[in-house]
Amino acid sequence: MTSILNQTFQNFEVIVVDDCSTDKSCDVVESFIPKFGGRLKLLHMKKNSGGAGKPSNKGIANSIGKYLFIMDNDDLIFKSTLEVLYTTAEHFDVDMIYMEQGFTFSGNEDKLFPDSSDLKGRGWQGRGPFVDKPIQDSNNINERIEVFLQSRMGWPVWEKFFKRTLITENDITFPNLKASQDIIFTIELISHAKKILRVPYPLYVYRLNNPNSICATERNNAEKLAFWADINLQGIKFLTNFFSEQKFFNDNPKYKWALLN
Repeated sequence: MTSILNQTFQNFEVIVVDDCSTDKSCDVVESFIPKFGGRLKLLHMKKNSGGAGKPSNKGIANSIGKYLFIMDNDDLIFKSTLEVLYTTAEHFDVDMIYMEQGFTFSGNEDKLFPDSSDLKGRGWQGRGPFVDKPIQDSNNINERIEVFLQSRMGWPVWEKFFKRTLITENDITFPNLKASQDIIFTIELISHAKKILRVPYPLYVYRLNNPNSICATERNNAEKLAFWADINLQGIKFLTNFFSEQKFFNDNPKYKWALLN
């Protein structure tokens, strides 16, 4: 919350969705409410959803801003992150910005904020070449999907900054999966966005090795199989329904099968 509070750009709201947490997370958020001067909302799910999809959808549904930026709860942004993303989106008049590069931090619960020596710069997918200035992506969906399949565009939602109308006008939602819901959400984004801009600015810090993440939970082999089988089956079902409603994928089944694969 501190890295969000300290932004140089201040014309934004913050929505935190509590998915029935059992720790003191809500107390921490509530302590920040006065500091944000009415710009921080704390919403609550009625029951734990088991994943990030439903809480993210609730946050989006209650948002009023022109743009959306979704962060993982343990990650960080720099003081100028929102200012750079907002002014760039406005200048180039795009539906979505994709940050090709950023930083990772192998921190733990004892060290909440990294020193500069802790940050490791990288292209999120580890595959270049990366842009050295803002470059607009192709408007051709075929080419966008090829780029995605080649891992030239990553799937995490926190790499992206996008117009709220892109979501609301195209009824884009996160599926209710225990993990990997960002993959499907990104496929929907690149299918509907009219203008996508790639930027070289490393503006986000992704925290590695979070022992509390759902994917890091210890499981035996049978539990691992059940966990990932359910995600794959439900994900394929969600994508199949999405593809069936899109003319592009009905006319180009090879891309539908490539993405399902």
